[in-house]
Amino acid sequence: MTIPEKILFVDDEPDLLSSFKRQFRKKAHIYTATGGQEALDLMAVESEFAVIVSDMRMPNMSGAEFLEKAKGISPNSIRILLTGQTDLNSAMTAINKGQIFSFLTKPCPHEVLQETLINAVRQYRLVHSEKELLEKTVKGSIELLSELLAMVKPSIFSNFNRIKKYILHMATELGEIDTWDFEVAGMLYSLGYFTLPDELLEKALDQQCKLTSKEKNIVQDIPLVSSKLIKHIPRLESIAEMVRLSGDLGNLPNKNNSYHENRIQLGADLLKLALHFDKLLESGHNKASAIQLMKQDLNIYSDLIEKLATIDIDDELEGKNIRTVDVDDLLPGMILMEYLRTDGGSTLLAKGTELTESLLIRIKLYTKNQKITRPLKITTPLLNGQPDPTASD
Repeated sequence: MTIPEKILFVDDEPDLLSSFKRQFRKKAHIYTATGGQEALDLMAVESEFAVIVSDMRMPNMSGAEFLEKAKGISPNSIRILLTGQTDLNSAMTAINKGQIFSFLTKPCPHEVLQETLINAVRQYRLVHSEKELLEKTVKGSIELLSELLAMVKPSIFSNFNRIKKYILHMATELGEIDTWDFEVAGMLYSLGYFTLPDELLEKALDQQCKLTSKEKNIVQDIPLVSSKLIKHIPRLESIAEMVRLSGDLGNLPNKNNSYHENRIQLGADLLKLALHFDKLLESGHNKASAIQLMKQDLNIYSDLIEKLATIDIDDELEGKNIRTVDVDDLLPGMILMEYLRTDGGSTLLAKGTELTESLLIRIKLYTKNQKITRPLKITTPLLNGQPDPTASD
């Protein structure tokens, strides 16, 4: 057996952990922890473990409790529970709560444990390959959907384009490498807005408009409606839950949740903070004022807010990297700094839209029959805090 992936053993008996190391150190990358909290701390700083093996009976935190928390941090890791004969009922409960791959009774023969680890790693590789395929296909499809929506409802697209940007920035600043699900949540959270009548939609997106009590209730249900729509897409159940937990624009993050121990809760809180930040900006606050208000209202998430405070937003880019170009000179990656409208006043794309190849094709096709206001103010993405050196005036 040769396993390049990492395996974590958790047990309060140091001698047993040493035995595991001796048995498998030449066959896999072995890590150990003497308790649940130590293991969680290790998971917070290490890359994903392929397999996690935990004893059931440990002080302070049982194996069942630990594996349930481990699932929230690393849902793709395959979890195995070691238990004594007297703990079988507890083991069955743990299987239901923690989606445990297998449980083994102690003492466990070397051959049985080795075979179980081989099967667990195979399962991990299968899940990992499916996840990679899902990320590429689903994210690509959703990006295409977003581009289509940009032409149909530019006001909505502009909003969730900004939300995705804020979420991605916070997640990256937190050190998250795998951010695809957070990004997808940022792109799909507003699906529910498409169920609103046009008149209510315009009022809901205009921060200056006052809604009636009935209208407020309808708009507050948007995350729930969006979540129900997302659930119809296979394998996006966790993203649907992120959107549902994010609540409406007025809701604040749940102070009783520890976001770093649960990926779904982290995604929901990132989305919720991004929505709150965007609401403040759209109501007239500048970035500094918005951040200050969030620190006052959401001090429990001061670390996330500090990450958000480092983001560049449109107003700060004024004069740094803004230039004017003709429609024919638009390129992929450019960001519109004003609404793209026809000479008749119809909105084609919203301010803040990042141009892609497919959007440019649609723009060029449109200009064959319709006139578009020229020229346009655009910006190009910052590279390490500096404008793209390939951009020219």
